[in-house]
Amino acid sequence: MYTAQGFIRDYNPSNDTATVELAGLGIIDAWLDGLKVDIGVNRAALVNGAVAILSLPDPHRICEATVSAVPMSVGAIAQAYKAGRAYVSTNASGAGSLAVTFGLTFPNVPILWAQFDRPAAYSVTAFTASGFTMNLSGALPNSVYFFTWSATTG
Repeated sequence: MYTAQGFIRDYNPSNDTATVELAGLGIIDAWLDGLKVDIGVNRAALVNGAVAILSLPDPHRICEATVSAVPMSVGAIAQAYKAGRAYVSTNASGAGSLAVTFGLTFPNVPILWAQFDRPAAYSVTAFTASGFTMNLSGALPNSVYFFTWSATTG
């Protein structure tokens, strides 16, 4: 088994595949689309720009690569961490909102990070130690916008 490094460029949750840009293989702008993602990979980490470790059965069969790891940095301080993926459905005027609960209550209001899979004007309201509300405006009417979020404290 061989490994290669790349960068996540897109994640498709409907078929659980990723698009990865290869790095350091002597290939210029090589993008692999539709790569399978190993079951142990945190789907919340599959965001544009994240480092991806690929497993290849053979160095000449890069199209058969799978995303085997997406390293996430961990600080030296004890932290509470929660992450997830969700989507906001927009109405006919291109607006929508979604209330997200963390599933745990942080000891204080955490630091929140969120990124949509495609460009969108968004705002976060009702941000507490137990959740937040994601709001979209000016988006495409009657569409679905997927986003990844993470919350950490410590």
